[in-house]
Amino acid sequence: MQKHSRMVVAWLLAVSVAAWPLWRLQVALHEGAARVDVEDALRFVPSGKLLSLITLGYDNLVADFLWIRGIALFGEQYQLSEDLRWYDWLYQLIDLATDLDPLDVSFHKYGGLMLRVGGARVDQSNLIFSKGMRHIPDEYFMPFGIAMNYLEFKHDVRRAAEYMRIASTRRNAPFYLRNLAATLMDRTQQNQAALLFLDEQLQMLEPGTLQYRTVEVKIMEVKHDEGAVRLQRALAEYLSLHHRLPDTLRELQGRTFFGDWPEDPYGGEYTLEPGTGLVRSSAYHTARARIRKQLGLGSERNDEESGPVPHKT
Repeated sequence: MQKHSRMVVAWLLAVSVAAWPLWRLQVALHEGAARVDVEDALRFVPSGKLLSLITLGYDNLVADFLWIRGIALFGEQYQLSEDLRWYDWLYQLIDLATDLDPLDVSFHKYGGLMLRVGGARVDQSNLIFSKGMRHIPDEYFMPFGIAMNYLEFKHDVRRAAEYMRIASTRRNAPFYLRNLAATLMDRTQQNQAALLFLDEQLQMLEPGTLQYRTVEVKIMEVKHDEGAVRLQRALAEYLSLHHRLPDTLRELQGRTFFGDWPEDPYGGEYTLEPGTGLVRSSAYHTARARIRKQLGLGSERNDEESGPVPHKT
């Protein structure tokens, strides 16, 4: 009985140590203080290792308490306080909770989401998601969250593509992430990487299924765009030299385009659309319409507006 009492006292002490800076911070906020010294409050926050030592095996219970306090803080302060430094305290609570209970998916997932709201603490959000990747490697949402942070707030499509690719390889990843990862790679001129990635995914799927055929279509799109980009660059150089468009794209061969002429995956040939300067397959629209009908995505019609964004000179 005496041993049990000591354990309870120790646990209460741990909770008190963790909760006191939050209480101090919230009192200041509720009293309408003009400035809240968050840095001063955070000096009293114990590390995750120290907190784990004094919880005497009640790590998960203390983690739940810290998580609940974090949710309460977010609910009380979001869009109500002009001083966003309370986000620093929120990060500390989430960081401690994930230290004490590193296998709880919700702590990492929703903790990272709360920190990224409105771009308030994107770097801290990435830290929480990264911690989740280390402790729960099979969970797709952690690298997916980092990819969205890079895409939405840091405008770094290359890094977003890297993490989206990682997310799409996780066992519980939704199927659409595979094509999304390849699309991001394509946007950053990483066509070869996108093709390798799609080929790997194709090996994991059952031939003849809708998923398999969808990936095949994406491979055709990436190959088409790769050839179009290469020819578009050569066309831009030709324009700078001759100040006119060539009669046909074949005029670029040996002048500004060198190497093997790109093969059109749609079965036609690359052409220069009159008056627009756009490079695209001659069979692009009809081929995509036929593929859409085969996949059950709509009726067979001339697909004049769908598909990849054309590359302009």
